[in-house]
Amino acid sequence: MSSHSEQRRRSDVRITFAFAAVLLLLSAAPQAFAATIDVFAGGLGGANHAFGSLTETDWRVRAGKGVEAGFDWFLTDHISAMVSSGIERELVRVRGQSAGEFRSIPSSAIFDYHVFAGPIEPYAGVGVAYLVYRGRRGTAFGHADPPDHAALMTNAGVNYVIAPRWRLMVGAEYGPARSTAEVRHANAPTEKVDYHQIYVSTALRYRF
Repeated sequence: MSSHSEQRRRSDVRITFAFAAVLLLLSAAPQAFAATIDVFAGGLGGANHAFGSLTETDWRVRAGKGVEAGFDWFLTDHISAMVSSGIERELVRVRGQSAGEFRSIPSSAIFDYHVFAGPIEPYAGVGVAYLVYRGRRGTAFGHADPPDHAALMTNAGVNYVIAPRWRLMVGAEYGPARSTAEVRHANAPTEKVDYHQIYVSTALRYRF
């Protein structure tokens, strides 16, 4: 591993732990212990939106199927700290050819603003995510190699109230920060591609 890659990895880890520490401090505040907590679990899908490639390519990742779980700790009536993790399968295609697959494991910590309470409860937020990629499998054409990294993450969605303690959550997470992956071809030079990470999820929430 190059010194630059090692420094970036250490920086990513520091960013993730720093944000997690902030969440823990807020959650440990005396008033937080009486706050509302939602736990949730459901389905997760995702895609990498390629843009501004460093070398010309047509790199696409088809949304796979996955699962997600986490909790949402309400610090006030309108502010909550959402922590979640999931796993999903993503299929890679380059110029219409299969270039393998990998499993994406996103873990995020996001501060959400809940606009109002009612039958439909919209929310939006910003935080940080650490994206881990495992189970890489290539083909005769080549394979994609996205690196593990920390990233800024935004989200938005709505909670539909279906019972006093039950809600149906539909939302999306979008990483506006640019990430870079290598696409290694079997009979061509290695290409580097910039991309954004996108996740879409739906889940059932239970409120304590």
